[in-house]
Amino acid sequence: MSNRHRHKPRRPQVPIVPVSEMDKTGTIKWFRKDRYFGWIRHKDSDVFLHGSVVDKHRIPANYLVEGVQVRFKAEGESSPSRRPNAIGISIIGEEAA
Repeated sequence: MSNRHRHKPRRPQVPIVPVSEMDKTGTIKWFRKDRYFGWIRHKDSDVFLHGSVVDKHRIPANYLVEGVQVRFKAEGESSPSRRPNAIGISIIGEEAA
């Protein structure tokens, strides 16, 4: 089979969330570019951050270092076995750029 007939696996579709709908703020706890995920510290809990959200909102992964302040929108319930997921993210101070 030639390469032109092979299909790349599809990434999940991640909607672009307008900054006006991002209702929470937090700081980057850590983000691993090599693993394509990280965590946002929000109040006393953590919110999962997948790299596809970072890509969709066009944020360079090297900007996501420990302590950077972000605005985000999360979905999902927080429970001992499952944490909410960030579905939108922007870096505070970079929103107008």
